[in-house]
Amino acid sequence: MDSLTDALRRCQDSEALLTEPRVAMDSNGCGEPPPPEKAAHFYVDDRVQYVREFLASKGVDFDRPCSYDNDGDCWLSGALPPWNKILSAVCLELIELRPATLCLRSIDMDSKGNTSVEALNYGAYLFTWLPKQHACVQSICLVESLLFKKPAFALKLALGSSTRLRHLTLKGGYSTPFSERDLSDGMAALKTLETFEFLKLDITSRDLAHDIAALLRENGRHLVKVRFERNDLSQRSTAVILKAVLKCQGLSELSFDHNHLNKGNIEALAAVVRSLRNLKKLTLRYSISEGGPFGPIAKALESNTSIEELSLKACEIQFELLFEALRTNTILKVLDLDSCTMTYSDVRHLANALTFNKGLRTVLLPHCSLENEGIVELANAMAKNDTLEKLDLFYNRCGARAVMAFCRSLTENCILRSVRFGLTAVSDQERRELSHQLSKQECYGRIVLPWVDSDLVPLTIALTADAQSLRELDLSDLGDFSSSLLCSLFDALASNTTVRVLKLEARHYDCRLGEALRNALISNQSIKSLELELGMNSFQGSFICDVCKALLVNATVVKLTIIAIEIGLRPSKLFAQMLRQNRALTSITLYSRHFEAKRVEMISRGLVDNNIVTSFVSKSLPRNRATLRIREAIGRNVGLLNRAARFVMQTTLTKRSAQAFETLRVAPSFVLQLSEVTGKSEQEAQAAIEAADRYIRSHYLYLTGVVKFSVKCHPSTQTQVDALNDYCWEAIAQFLTVSDVHDE
Repeated sequence: MDSLTDALRRCQDSEALLTEPRVAMDSNGCGEPPPPEKAAHFYVDDRVQYVREFLASKGVDFDRPCSYDNDGDCWLSGALPPWNKILSAVCLELIELRPATLCLRSIDMDSKGNTSVEALNYGAYLFTWLPKQHACVQSICLVESLLFKKPAFALKLALGSSTRLRHLTLKGGYSTPFSERDLSDGMAALKTLETFEFLKLDITSRDLAHDIAALLRENGRHLVKVRFERNDLSQRSTAVILKAVLKCQGLSELSFDHNHLNKGNIEALAAVVRSLRNLKKLTLRYSISEGGPFGPIAKALESNTSIEELSLKACEIQFELLFEALRTNTILKVLDLDSCTMTYSDVRHLANALTFNKGLRTVLLPHCSLENEGIVELANAMAKNDTLEKLDLFYNRCGARAVMAFCRSLTENCILRSVRFGLTAVSDQERRELSHQLSKQECYGRIVLPWVDSDLVPLTIALTADAQSLRELDLSDLGDFSSSLLCSLFDALASNTTVRVLKLEARHYDCRLGEALRNALISNQSIKSLELELGMNSFQGSFICDVCKALLVNATVVKLTIIAIEIGLRPSKLFAQMLRQNRALTSITLYSRHFEAKRVEMISRGLVDNNIVTSFVSKSLPRNRATLRIREAIGRNVGLLNRAARFVMQTTLTKRSAQAFETLRVAPSFVLQLSEVTGKSEQEAQAAIEAADRYIRSHYLYLTGVVKFSVKCHPSTQTQVDALNDYCWEAIAQFLTVSDVHDE
């Protein structure tokens, strides 16, 4: 964003550029400003004319009204690229994140190079115009945006025009400047918010705190998600906001992170816990310090019947009170105590609570300074607990004795599926003995450690047998292992059916390992997520090449993460080829410290030919045609998925949505994607897909427009088309696709 800000600063009065008219020039190059009555609209009208002409050159009618309604989508969702070309000047894009509704959101783009003030003004104008004119624009998400800064009133105008807005996220960076008055004036118009997120933006004045509280009260009937983070709030302002939260009776998620709570506000938060019957997730990370009086919240949790997820990361509280509440609470499913420093006494109270608790499924305790003795107490509790499924003890002072205690407990506990440790101060002999015990007790599928050479043989046996339900395999640095043992492990992974996540790190390339990994990924049919972190020299031989070759064939990996110092020319070519052919990947994260423009160009062209990937994350890509091509491809794919989802859910039964469904129907990952978009289980999504197939076959002629109302034939002694029953029509339609019938 720096160069955009610089572009504005180069102008003596950047705000005037949005409001002051151009001077009408005569034939001598001199001129005078227009009369005062024309000055107010002259420049805005000029800008509108430019936008209208630009969109017309792309076949888009700027003046076409919004066609959004509850049963269908607006035409705008099918014509996003031209609009996004203009919006990209202010690092914004318009994207269909939810079926039938659009989001104006910030994009992470390296802005090196000059961006004209005119381009900034055109983008800012569209930002203020779109929410007012198009009811389909229902979300605004600004992250460290230029529009917080200048033009100062663009945000005010946009929000003030967004009376139908349902989701608002405003996230700054450290010391992001913005006008509190303009923001308050803009937010005052919002009446239908379901999501409000105010993150890393200071609330330093009482007026802004009161205005935000008024916003919460005004939208209380609709709000389901409210998040505050690092707002530099005074305790008085915190009290004002928490009092307003009490009016949000439909709220299901509340976050109040990095905002210190004193005794009075902890009591106010306890009132929130008692009163909001729909609250399912509460996050208070870094918000309670110095042994804060947690008693009121703990007391409220004892009888709470809604909260299923609680995060108290890095909070300093009276843990004994929390753990006492856990003895009787049966609703809480996830407890996150990451970075909460605990004494041995605290851990004993937790262990005692876990012997009685019947609700918790996940407990996260990394970075809690736990010692061997405390971890052994937890192991003993697990012998009696029959509901907990996941326990994270990573980054604690854990030795072999504590892990052995869990091995013994797991023989009596068949519910706990995953316990994660980080070993400290373990001798080689102890580590070999521990590997032996893990194998003997068949714990390799349930206990997760930083693996060493002595683990590879029993891990290989576990993978081959498929008996220990190993769902995540994190191999860390491949250079720490024997190459031959790793090759054997990859051979076993090829036929394994339980591993869902594979993570590995490599500082140097080994061609034998590359080939073994490639063969494993080609044959494996269970891995859904693949994470690859590459060091300084590994890109030259490149595991990326091996992975890309495997993904030309693999049809189960849906999420790919690659972190590399640099991505070479050959890996970039193979990556682009893989994108053209792969029809399973839906999410790609690609981080590279040195990402040359030519490499981005190759990958962008591969992505254009891919209609399955709906998420592509890469930090600070350069502002060029290749980057815009990537964003256009992702936007197109998201829209395609949403149209297919609306057809499957039978909310939009049009030819266009049916074509989207047929396009994605053959993708191996479509069931998973549909499940995520609709919120249905994979089994329900599969059943809905089969129902959509039947609908196309039974309504083929109507859906494609061949028949408008009915079919009538002239009398004949032979069987006519209008005499065919549904079974016959379905039999005919199974040999046809919707796209076989071309539009006029």
